[in-house]
Amino acid sequence: MKPFVFLGAATLLLTTASALPYASESQSAQHQRSKRDTSAISIVQTVAPTSNTCANAPVAGDCATASQAAAPILASFAQSSITSPAEQAALLSWMAFESGDFKYNHNVSPGTPGQGCRNMMMPGFVKKYAAVVQGADASSTDPATVLNSVITAGGDWGAAAWFYSTQCSDAIKNGLKTGGKAGWEAWITGCVQTTVTDARTQYWQRAAQALGMSAS
Repeated sequence: MKPFVFLGAATLLLTTASALPYASESQSAQHQRSKRDTSAISIVQTVAPTSNTCANAPVAGDCATASQAAAPILASFAQSSITSPAEQAALLSWMAFESGDFKYNHNVSPGTPGQGCRNMMMPGFVKKYAAVVQGADASSTDPATVLNSVITAGGDWGAAAWFYSTQCSDAIKNGLKTGGKAGWEAWITGCVQTTVTDARTQYWQRAAQALGMSAS
């Protein structure tokens, strides 16, 4: 079976967003768009199993379902040219793990002010990222204000792609694209700068398998 590359759906979503209304599409085009959109949502939900609902979410304002998350994640990949399944699996699993299946957008334990976005970046990185997010406030000295401005501007979904594109070395990125599990682990420890745990690995394995990759 040919792997589903997340970017295929991203390209379609971005094209139709700036083109004619859906009502002007042919029935065939509408069918293909619906099929790809559904596939993208299904992949997100496979990686983040509880993202099918926001009912009883711990922080209602932070929560997003798979159907809400798929399009902005795809758009962020397209904008940052995240094209390989290995890169997409790494970033998708990172966001899903850190945000508790997209239930959180702010760090609530231990509650570090200014830490957040879907990949739970530390405040220093959030401030750097805010400088490139249209409508965000990178000038504030209050980390929580900076983070909230990024989220309000809709930049939370693009944070992982930005971090990967701008904060990781070429060697780490090349290893991730070609190195399988070992390459992913080197990215987690060498760029994300955290430890590889069983729970984090399970998220990556689900993403890798959903995108047609080997999870070993």
